[in-house]
Amino acid sequence: MKQLSTFIYSCLIFLLTLVLFKVIIYALGAVLIFLVGSLIVEFIWEHHNSPLFLAIINPVINISSSAILSLSFYSLLFLPVEFVITEILFITPKLPSQIAIVFIILLVVIFSLVNWQSRLKTIKYYLMLLLFFSVCGLVYLKYREEKLAREYLPKIYSYSPKRGIQAELVKIGGVNFGPVWKGGEVYLGEERMGVVNWDDKSLLLEIPVPRKFGMMKLKVITKEGKNSNPVQFEIRNPATLNQVEK
Repeated sequence: MKQLSTFIYSCLIFLLTLVLFKVIIYALGAVLIFLVGSLIVEFIWEHHNSPLFLAIINPVINISSSAILSLSFYSLLFLPVEFVITEILFITPKLPSQIAIVFIILLVVIFSLVNWQSRLKTIKYYLMLLLFFSVCGLVYLKYREEKLAREYLPKIYSYSPKRGIQAELVKIGGVNFGPVWKGGEVYLGEERMGVVNWDDKSLLLEIPVPRKFGMMKLKVITKEGKNSNPVQFEIRNPATLNQVEK
């Protein structure tokens, strides 16, 4: 009887997956996952009181719980901080992957010290975890939405020098400026800068003859009309360069 019900469920899962995705390999994969999951559940149910099984499964549950919580904290804390650093403050295009790996490993080690077997026996912890995972999920979805919206925008992460006079060269580093055959424009205030070299991640520009001196906003506009984050640049008056700055 059990084999018959398993066969019926497998057929239903196969048909449902085939209707939803219209790809037979997905349907076969869903059936395989169901069969493997059924075997695992059956094995656990038959041996859940075995001392050997408990000695093996308890560390597995602790490590799995620690890993899930670590990934949740990663979504709740690390990803928003990375987003602020890379997309709001424009400090660097990307944080080194080693930082994320070390962060997750530290969290796993810390959470592994907790006896989750005893804590998960109370309904209070289940509700707290459910609320926590819901918050983490919402934060991650918002992160992905904002990340995708900004992913292909031009971004300025560095430029040198920070001030200069007409005809001086300025080097800009960033991402998504576009290839040389799709070069855009760079504006310093209302004046368009001369392009000496254009690359997707690096620009070499010439300061134009300014209408006025002082602090100006420098920004990149791609061929598609996408604007970069503006940065402050000071256009100096050549007549005052020899004067002693106070």
